Amino acid sequence: MKKQDFLAKLQNKQTKFADLVWFARSYREDIKDDRSSMPNMIRIQMALTEDVENIMGDDGDWHHGFNSGCLAAFRYALALLGSKEEAAAAEEDFPFLDT
Repeated sequence: MKKQDFLAKLQNKQTKFADLVWFARSYREDIKDDRSSMPNMIRIQMALTEDVENIMGDDGDWHHGFNSGCLAAFRYALALLGSKEEAAAAEEDFPFLDT
C-alpha cells in the first residue's frame, strides 16, 4: 500500500471516530435540541447508523469509550507520521481527546 493511501485510510478513520465522539457528547449534553447542531447530527446518523444506534443504546457508555480510545489512537498515529514537532507533541499529549 502506498503511503498516501495509508494516510488517507488513517485520516478517514480519525474523521469517523471524531464524528462519533462529537455525536455522543452532543447527544448526552442535550445539544441535540440546538437547531444549529441538527445538520451535523443528521449527517452522522445517516452515515454511521449502526454506530449511532450503539451510542444511543444500553451499552452507549462502552461504545463511547471505545470510540474515544480509537480517536486518540488514530490522532496519535497521524501525529507520529507528521513532523518531528508533531510527533513530540503526540508523545507528550497522548491520549488528548478534546475535540
